[in-house]
Amino acid sequence: MPVTLNEEMVETSIQAHAEWFDRLKDAIATGRSSFTPEQVRQVTECEFGKWMYAELKPLCDERIFGEIRDAHAAFHRKASDFLFLALQGTRARAAAEVAVSGELTRLSENLCRLLKGLTLPGR
Repeated sequence: MPVTLNEEMVETSIQAHAEWFDRLKDAIATGRSSFTPEQVRQVTECEFGKWMYAELKPLCDERIFGEIRDAHAAFHRKASDFLFLALQGTRARAAAEVAVSGELTRLSENLCRLLKGLTLPGR
């Protein structure tokens, strides 16, 4: 029986992304991290990225997958930049970007919006 995309898969992937983002927020707040900005830039090292390429890609329309892939990559690029700032002592600027109105939060929300759209009728 073929595997199909379902709401539970999408919600699990969003939760994995949220947990990773929380760890990043903690690292930015403290200026200490168990991962480097270079590691953060790698889109296939987080649980969401692994799921996206292994499970979502074969089940998803190429155009929609491209949108999700690009949103995820943009999030990781900025996450890496802001972690770098925090580790260099510019935590206030980095913290502003993970706040509710910050750029990284907006990128995360965009990614989640795209993912939630996967389970809507007609997608």
